[in-house]
Amino acid sequence: MARNKLTTLEAKKRDRNDSSYLALRFNILTLVRSSGIRGERFNEIDSDIWTVPKERMKETIASASDFRVPLSDAALGIVARAEEWRRSSFIFPGAIPGGISDVAVAKVLRKIAPNATPHGMRTSFRTWFQNTDAANYDVAETALLAAKWNAPMPALIC
Repeated sequence: MARNKLTTLEAKKRDRNDSSYLALRFNILTLVRSSGIRGERFNEIDSDIWTVPKERMKETIASASDFRVPLSDAALGIVARAEEWRRSSFIFPGAIPGGISDVAVAKVLRKIAPNATPHGMRTSFRTWFQNTDAANYDVAETALLAAKWNAPMPALIC
């Protein structure tokens, strides 16, 4: 998804408060894989750092340690909005007990951008990163947690 389309997509759902829309917006802002976001709990956030437990990381990097994600003011705003209607330990609760489903988030995105996918946000970021030469390869891969890691994962510094 092109950056200008991503900005338009972000603006279209900024005022929505339901779990699906907030999860999608959080995905765009953090670029964490869907499984990490859908299972996110309030106790994983400490100040402006979200620690994603290694159990919710991609299988190929299961040996990695927990992944620390710095949260922007916009991402922290989403957490605050979710706190207002908190009904469980999950930031993005689903209709049944537990976190929101991947289908719910994808359905919201299809309404806004029919040809987009939640994972496409990560792909768009990686393409932008590569095309702008914003930083080296390792920084991009760390930001997306795309590489296999045998050592503790460093926190991304922005």
